[in-house]
Amino acid sequence: MFRAQQVDLRGMTAIIGPNGAGKSAIIDAVQTVLSGASMASIRFNPSAQSNVRSKRTLRDYCLGVVSLDEKGERSEPTRQHAYTYIILVFEDLADGSAVSLGVAFSASASRSDESCEARFIAKGAMAKDDILAAVGDDEVETLQWHAVRTALRARHIEVDDAFSSATDFVAESLRALSPAGFPLDPRRFQKAFRNALLLKPVDNPTDFVRNYVLDVQPLQVDRLRLGIEHWRSLTRRIEELRAQSASLAGILRIVGRAVENEKVIATNSWQIARLEWEKFCREARRQEEVIAQFRSVAGKAEVEAAAAAARHAALEAEHKTVELSIRTSDAEQLAQMYESDKAAALSQRANAMAPLKDIEGLIASIKKAVELNLLVRRDDLLHALLSAVVVARGRAPLSEWDKTLPGDWKDSASHLDAALGAVDQERLAAVRKSFSDAHFTARVATKDLQDRIDQIDSNLKRMDQGLSPIERGTRNLIDQLRSHGIEAEPLCDLVEIRDDKWRMAAEAVLGRSREALIVEPSRAVRALEIYRQGGEYSFQHAEVINTTKTDGTRPAEKGSLAQIISTENRHARAFLNYRLGRLMMVETMDRMVAAENAITPDRMMQGGRTVRRLPKPEHLKLGRATQGQMRQQLETERKDLTMQLAERAREVGRLEEEARLFEDMFARFQKTIEAGLTCSECGADLAAFDRKLAEIGKNIEDAKRNRDPKLVADLERLAGEVVTAGRRKLETQKAFDAAKSARDKAEGAYDDYMQKNSTTARGARRDRARQMRQDFPQSTAMRDYRPEVARMATEAIPNLIDGLTADRETRSTTRRSSLMREMTNAMNKHGQDFHVVPSFTAERQRRRQ
Repeated sequence: MFRAQQVDLRGMTAIIGPNGAGKSAIIDAVQTVLSGASMASIRFNPSAQSNVRSKRTLRDYCLGVVSLDEKGERSEPTRQHAYTYIILVFEDLADGSAVSLGVAFSASASRSDESCEARFIAKGAMAKDDILAAVGDDEVETLQWHAVRTALRARHIEVDDAFSSATDFVAESLRALSPAGFPLDPRRFQKAFRNALLLKPVDNPTDFVRNYVLDVQPLQVDRLRLGIEHWRSLTRRIEELRAQSASLAGILRIVGRAVENEKVIATNSWQIARLEWEKFCREARRQEEVIAQFRSVAGKAEVEAAAAAARHAALEAEHKTVELSIRTSDAEQLAQMYESDKAAALSQRANAMAPLKDIEGLIASIKKAVELNLLVRRDDLLHALLSAVVVARGRAPLSEWDKTLPGDWKDSASHLDAALGAVDQERLAAVRKSFSDAHFTARVATKDLQDRIDQIDSNLKRMDQGLSPIERGTRNLIDQLRSHGIEAEPLCDLVEIRDDKWRMAAEAVLGRSREALIVEPSRAVRALEIYRQGGEYSFQHAEVINTTKTDGTRPAEKGSLAQIISTENRHARAFLNYRLGRLMMVETMDRMVAAENAITPDRMMQGGRTVRRLPKPEHLKLGRATQGQMRQQLETERKDLTMQLAERAREVGRLEEEARLFEDMFARFQKTIEAGLTCSECGADLAAFDRKLAEIGKNIEDAKRNRDPKLVADLERLAGEVVTAGRRKLETQKAFDAAKSARDKAEGAYDDYMQKNSTTARGARRDRARQMRQDFPQSTAMRDYRPEVARMATEAIPNLIDGLTADRETRSTTRRSSLMREMTNAMNKHGQDFHVVPSFTAERQRRRQ
């Protein structure tokens, strides 16, 4: 065939025509499809009564090659490339359904064989238009199979082309075409189909049935028994499958309840989100109404404030006009001149008060010293003189002389001057010095306490490093030597006491030498020079061992105190041998008197033919064995010193205040004496200013009486009205500010509310709605609930949210867990009863892995 042809065959159809008309081509096309394009099963032109196999091929059909004569000579291909479909459409006359079976090939003149591109079954009737596409006025193009398949599926036609072989295609085709309950056997069908294509006459029906229909096979008893046993096994299997089906149905019912529970949970979640959104919208509308009210109130208040401000401005302008008229009058000009004189006199009087303020400051310091009884039992006479000053000050209140002087100011001033003049300055100087010395002494004692605390802190740090505590002088010398590149170590850091019984004796004998510094012999002279240059107090109580004598030191005698002290430093060993190597350890007095130098465990020591008890060391320093006890002693001492320091600091503060008080008092006395200041002289100056001010005041009153009475009355009236208008202005402005503030707060609260809740509420509602549409697309809960929400009362929404939230929590926890347990138990029972594991269980997944 050279073009696409569609042949309709219905009922009993005869195909007639001359040779070469294409009758065999139709049959070849049918058997190509029904054999799945398996060349092993195809016999082209089978109607030819010849045992010689036809030379026709699928490639020839695809490329349009035809035979030129009876010998089989073939023409050249009519096309170089071809994409060919053969499709059989079977229609069920009872229900009108159709099934299309087809194969697709590609062929090329440059290749010797065709290629099967697809074997397919479509549940529907296919036509030429499904595989052809117009490319011109009268030209068409064959579509590739993937394009045809996509178009069919777009029309919702089920297409199956996943066949691995021709056998699978034939078997599936027969299943699709067979009547229900009577599947055709592929092998028998192909045999019968090949025999039918021979088109031989039927001479004997029996032979025809036996040769072409029946499948003659001998009866095999064993296979029959196996078949029966297989039938029985299938029967049991069917019963078991029925039981499994019932069990799975029960599981599915539980799953249904679980799905329904999840649906209710999702619905509740959406309803909660929808109610929250409704509550948010209603609250937003309520706040918008409140904002509108506040804006209205603020607008009215603004109008009233503007009106009050305008009236106040008008009254002020009128008041200033009247005031200007009065001020430009001759009488007012004269009054203003007198006012200037009064201001100048008041300024001069204020300057005249300055000396009195110095005297008042002196008296204030005297009063404080008297009230604190600082001179009682220290200098009672001076205390009495200062007390007399305080009493005289009570009669002459100098702080009130900034006003008009009282009538008896002269007597009180003279008494105060006499009291101040009676104070003995030599006694006051002596008292000032005694308070200053006490303050200095207290500060020195406080510094000593702080230095001791610092020394204890330094020793505690040394003990943290595994070293022994040392005194400040020794520490300062170590630091000074280190700054010159000389390393020095105290003896107490290099030794250990082997016998605690003799520890106290060894510590007492060595005394301050326990901190004696050891330096290398080559640096010993330089170290001593640095020590000497430090002066008298820089390195108090520090000692340096003369290590240049180490090699010439004799060993310690047996039984001497030096033998209970161990050290790995040779200089320390030599020093101990020198100091303790002849000091014998004894227990009794008779052994002590027999020895030249001896000591007992309780520190009784003989030396130089005398016996004495050595003082008990305050702190144990040799070795690390005593560091625990030493640390406890230092921490206890530091605690006591800290308490003393706090008390002493308070005392220093008090003494400093007292010393400063008398220092100030003495300085003020000296300043007053040197300036020759007296209360009487200052009072006379102030009295003169008072007389001058009285005269000026009288002149001012006389000038003001000459002003225009009408203008004065108008000025007073306008002044009252200005005050009233100003008060009204302030009230309306305050009301406007309050209304504006309330409006701004409401708008701010609205903006905050919208910013905090709008996105959250909208997002929650959309997310829950999206979840409902995805998980439960058939549910009408959202559509039905929206109008119901719109009719709800605002005050009822929070209760509904709480109720739905509680129900959701119950279903998400208790109900969900209960259904999961029920489903798990049912699946476990199903597995135990039928020895199977459902494909959706975790155990099955593990087995697959």
